[in-house]
Amino acid sequence: FKARAIKPAIRFLTPDEQRVAFQDLVRGEIHFETDNLSDFVIMRSEGIPTYNFAVVVDDGLMNISHVIRGDDHISNTPRQVLLFHALGFSLPKFVHIPMILGADRTRLSKRHGATSLDQYRLSGYLPEALINYLSLLSWSSESGEELLTVDRLIDEFDFQRISKSAAMFDFEKLKWMNGQYIRKADAERITHLAEPYLARAGIFVDDREKLKKIISIVKEKIECIEDIVPHVRVFFQDRVRIEDRDVKAFIRQDSSQKVFWSFLRKLEHVAVLNSENFKEMMKDVQKETGVMGKNLWMPLRVALTGQMHGADLPVIAEIFGKEKCYEFVENAIYK
Repeated sequence: FKARAIKPAIRFLTPDEQRVAFQDLVRGEIHFETDNLSDFVIMRSEGIPTYNFAVVVDDGLMNISHVIRGDDHISNTPRQVLLFHALGFSLPKFVHIPMILGADRTRLSKRHGATSLDQYRLSGYLPEALINYLSLLSWSSESGEELLTVDRLIDEFDFQRISKSAAMFDFEKLKWMNGQYIRKADAERITHLAEPYLARAGIFVDDREKLKKIISIVKEKIECIEDIVPHVRVFFQDRVRIEDRDVKAFIRQDSSQKVFWSFLRKLEHVAVLNSENFKEMMKDVQKETGVMGKNLWMPLRVALTGQMHGADLPVIAEIFGKEKCYEFVENAIYK
């Protein structure tokens, strides 16, 4: 090699006719026959150590107690066990956890959606929701509950409850779980997190208490912080614009128009509109018009917000106030 100026690679001499065995905390004992293992490279010809050699030296010198990694590394482990023994290091405990797959049952990758934590943060996922969801991929609490705080995860986690089967990353389940955490979160925190999204959408609110009150009701309807913009925009629009033909037809039907006229008559006798007297007014409107249920409430929701669904209507009306409610409902009357 020297005469030909060739730098050789260095290989580990694998012993013959031996069984390499190790305990895996998920799969139990795993063993390999050395006759099925070739002499493997530990140092490349350019002087760079290979992965198997480098991680063993690193883990051994740092006294690593547990090696936790994907089960696609099981085939590397017998080589690493041989190196641990050869270098005189104690064996760590090995834990090979199942792979995470996309909806098409292939290994999770960028084509399945967001993969960096930054992307999830920018979309408005809360850290505790992401930790909670990731913890349930191939693991479950003995209680059967799914919404678990970090403290509970620490207390309840047990390697023995990790499944051997691959886990599927369900983006819809993650969104649902994030929504649950948003609902439980303090309105002040969600307001703080929502402000950058609102600013990018051109929504600037000087009255922070008013904004916090708005956030406290609309956070019940969202699953990611970035979804909050259209819900908040409703409270700051100068007029309602309805583009959908079916929605236009709905508020123009006779029952909707009756509700509008009756509501305006009742509203004229209210000094200050709040959620409680709004509910009482709606009872009176129902008695006067005979309109009930969806046909009673939805026309007013559309007139006030332009949406068929959304936050609690009495609270919306209270935040709008008497004058704005009167103006928006009057504009919805078909003339």
